[in-house]
Amino acid sequence: MTVTRYYVTSDAMGSVTVILDEDGNVLERRSYEAFGEMTCMQPDGSTVEASPTGVDVGFQGQVRDDVTGLYQMGYRWYNPVLGRWLSRDPIGLEGGVNEVTFVGNAPTFLSDVSGLVIYVSSDYNREERQKILSLLETIKATQRGGVILGSLEKSKRVFVLSKGKYTSDACHDRINEQYDIIYFDASAVIYIEILDGKGGVIKKVRASPERVLAHELGHAFGDNDDGPNRMNNVERNENPVARDLGQPARVTYPKDNQSPQGVPSK
Repeated sequence: MTVTRYYVTSDAMGSVTVILDEDGNVLERRSYEAFGEMTCMQPDGSTVEASPTGVDVGFQGQVRDDVTGLYQMGYRWYNPVLGRWLSRDPIGLEGGVNEVTFVGNAPTFLSDVSGLVIYVSSDYNREERQKILSLLETIKATQRGGVILGSLEKSKRVFVLSKGKYTSDACHDRINEQYDIIYFDASAVIYIEILDGKGGVIKKVRASPERVLAHELGHAFGDNDDGPNRMNNVERNENPVARDLGQPARVTYPKDNQSPQGVPSK
């Protein structure tokens, strides 16, 4: 059996635009309409009816069925010609009155890799989007994470994950009556304090991305870094998710909202 290895480049939304061979030679080019209708081209830019390479990854880094031209995006199938989902929203009218609209009719800067209502901004690359989808599934499998994400998905508000301005004072913005932005950077180096289990000595460890994202989702859920020692969000959301994942509980929250390295711990 012969295995052909391809390499791809993508645009800001994660859509595959160029396909190359192992030597870096261009084999195929692609362009997309705003809602994802794809045009395949030869290396010289001349259009062709079908993909010369047969690579099935296309719009927003999602898998495309070559026969129907539809995309399988998590919970639903998507039609890029219509710019609509082919099935109703799994959460019904809680996701909005139009159950088949795609990313609030804003596909040039939002993507929906799951078919639900937590969108992923274009400031993440394709690998980061896939990582976030995996993190969301991991968090949702925990008891508290399931409650948080279930509530957000049933909300009439739209939640957008963005790498944007992830700082100690900006992890969640309520833009208007419809949209919230949740800031999250999976690559951020964030340290927290835990008990080492050997005599109760506090030590600093790097926080897992699941823990950090659970913390930010907790803010969107409505909990703040307030209460005794500013631990409300930690105790209500972050620690329960961490425990279900076999991770130790955080025991302190820094007063200045900064980690030892100056990286936001929020």
